[in-house]
Amino acid sequence: MTSKKINDSAFKTMTTLSLIANTVWGTLFLLLLVACVFNSEAVLNSTKDSISPNELFGNLIVLFLILSAIVVILCWFCIRGISRMKKGELRGFYTYALTNGLWALLQIYIGSDGTIPYLISGVVSIIFIFYFALKLPKFS
Repeated sequence: MTSKKINDSAFKTMTTLSLIANTVWGTLFLLLLVACVFNSEAVLNSTKDSISPNELFGNLIVLFLILSAIVVILCWFCIRGISRMKKGELRGFYTYALTNGLWALLQIYIGSDGTIPYLISGVVSIIFIFYFALKLPKFS
């Protein structure tokens, strides 16, 4: 199967913006993941006298650990999908649409309490998916 590159300047701009955003988010959540891994034992063993640190911090650290790992994986797959889309591969769109769609749903769920930045982030992600869906006939 041969792939054909899309030589549309708007497409290049959108893929570049998406690549930058996913790289930034992936890096930030990777730092959070590393911080959770390296600091979890110190936090859990910090006070053993009156309050169990496991009750106080354990669940929160595990939550941050799991969420940051999920976001890093989603961002990695989005970046991989973007690079395949730039080559004109249809599979790249599906990879990107699935993982960025999950990211958008996560953002909208978090913003469902009325937090506007999360809602905006989710809507922007959906707009990107729709834009790339319009380019489907150009993918091979």
